[in-house]
Amino acid sequence: MRSSEASGGDDAATRARGVKGALQELRRQPHLAAVAALSALWLPVMPVYLAATFYRFALAEPWHFLVDYSWFHEAALRFFSDPLTLYADAEYFYPPPAVLAFWPTTWVSGVAGYIASGPLIFGGLAAAFAWALRLWERETGSRLDRATRIALLITGLASAPVFQNLKYAQVNVLVLLSALAFLHLCQRQRPGWGALALAGGFWLKVLPLALLPLGLGRLRARSPEASDWRRWRGLVGGAAAGWLALPLALLPWVPWALYREYALERFPAFSGLTDPGALSTSIQATVTRLDLPIEIVTASGMMPASPEATLVAGAVGALVVGAAILSVWSGGAGIVRAGLVVLAVLPAVVPLGWEHTFVLAVPLLLVALAEARQRPPLARWVVALCALAFFAQRPPPPMMASLIETLPRACIDLYLARLWMAVLVLVGLGLWRRTLRPSLATS
Repeated sequence: MRSSEASGGDDAATRARGVKGALQELRRQPHLAAVAALSALWLPVMPVYLAATFYRFALAEPWHFLVDYSWFHEAALRFFSDPLTLYADAEYFYPPPAVLAFWPTTWVSGVAGYIASGPLIFGGLAAAFAWALRLWERETGSRLDRATRIALLITGLASAPVFQNLKYAQVNVLVLLSALAFLHLCQRQRPGWGALALAGGFWLKVLPLALLPLGLGRLRARSPEASDWRRWRGLVGGAAAGWLALPLALLPWVPWALYREYALERFPAFSGLTDPGALSTSIQATVTRLDLPIEIVTASGMMPASPEATLVAGAVGALVVGAAILSVWSGGAGIVRAGLVVLAVLPAVVPLGWEHTFVLAVPLLLVALAEARQRPPLARWVVALCALAFFAQRPPPPMMASLIETLPRACIDLYLARLWMAVLVLVGLGLWRRTLRPSLATS
């Protein structure tokens, strides 16, 4: 009896020391502790709010349109009834093979699938964020302590993009996992398999294609080395398998006519469209919105992006993606860092940069928070401010209408631009590492 009591006392003392050590570690990172504490307050409220509003509505009125989930569910039902009717809905914009990922939505009713998607998406994003941190640790030789890792994951999971993914039952988690698989395999010198994994994300949303050149790794300035040739061959082979062989293999189920319709009709139709409403927070949406009445933010509807918006976003995207690729090719940055930079900037520069798409930028935010303790004090709090921008939620339409009446328009425009502005700051810190102290390792 005394032995068991002594053992229990030792365990309690060990746990107490662990908690004390964790608190001391977070005290040394006040920028992270402040953001994580705020996130920890919201995180348990998130499922309650979803259940009390959206899930309750879905159960009460199951015949209503269930945000984006209904597009996936109804597209799969149409496809498995008659494949050629996949694009009968004018607002369904996904590449043809994506419908196979939506096949599980047909196993249950729309309402049941929508409600079940929440825990699945949340778990997938938690795994993705943890994976991204592991890849960063491997690349930099760093090691995060347990308290810091938990604080980072809480901060990421409580962000507004994560909440919007749960609300809309979006597929960005699959795109993110595909991109991380690409970075993981390239980090282990398997660019061919990485390109094949990246094709999975491409056939859900076209965005991951921008990561492909990173798979070449560092290129020699002089004559081609054997390792360079192997990377080229592996990357091209994997890309060919994913982008060409996969559609050919799926032809018995996914007709060629759907690819033709997507390439010639659907993709050109939506590639220049943006949504000036509050949910779209890309550069193109922000710049286009400037020429419209501010009341547009309470509505949602697609329209062509303004030429100025397209020019600005295109220039920013080309500059950032080009700099990230060159930094990898020249050996100035690792593929994980550059890949997270490219992933982060994509939702900021595409026309339909929905708030939920910015979940692709959360891994870069977490890395910036982890590295902030190696930066000057001002830079740490700048990163914390970026984290607050990701934490800030989009107000419901009635509240947004009230804010329009009480706040200057500039405040509304700045708030709706918060995500892409934060992303550009994080991208700058990600590519410019001179302010980092030599050691990134943490105990």
